[in-house]
Amino acid sequence: MTRIKLKYVHEYRDRHGKLRRYVRRPGSRRVALPGLPGSPDFMRAYQDAISGPAVRPRAPKAGTLVALAAEFFNSTEFANLKPSSQATYRLTLGPILERDGHRLVRDLPVDKARKIIQEIGANRPAMANLTRSVLSRMFSFAIAIGQRPDNPFKAVPKYRIGTHHTWSDEQLGTYERRWPLGTRERLAFDLLL
Repeated sequence: MTRIKLKYVHEYRDRHGKLRRYVRRPGSRRVALPGLPGSPDFMRAYQDAISGPAVRPRAPKAGTLVALAAEFFNSTEFANLKPSSQATYRLTLGPILERDGHRLVRDLPVDKARKIIQEIGANRPAMANLTRSVLSRMFSFAIAIGQRPDNPFKAVPKYRIGTHHTWSDEQLGTYERRWPLGTRERLAFDLLL
């Protein structure tokens, strides 16, 4: 028996043991395929499902983080940012919206805001600080449009990154031998010319 492989066709056995086949195209709804693969009904349904227009993604549920982010991305506050900052905001918010986008803006407590930042900060403290800053700005926007009375990310502390470097006497001596006093200013002047 020859097996036909068609793109986007998924098949499985349902709980009653019946074999079901569907076309699952990205951006489209699932379409059931009747009959056996290769039969005229099956091929006609397959062609209709493949050639049909893609369904637009659903609008985000009102009041969620995803909906707030969509509104924020269309706001004047976001439009006034430099393109590089806009890209950074989108990249920073992407993983948060995937994981926590279903959460309601009005119900996000400070302890959950802290947990979101701490999960990132466990491995990447600089990214946690950036995420905290971006979310704080987005929640300030939520306050401005009346979706929330306070900003839970303002209460989340920042991570301290790095330590202040103290030069040892040996390092200072090496620097002074390499760049004796007087040559540093001359070097800076030469670089300006």
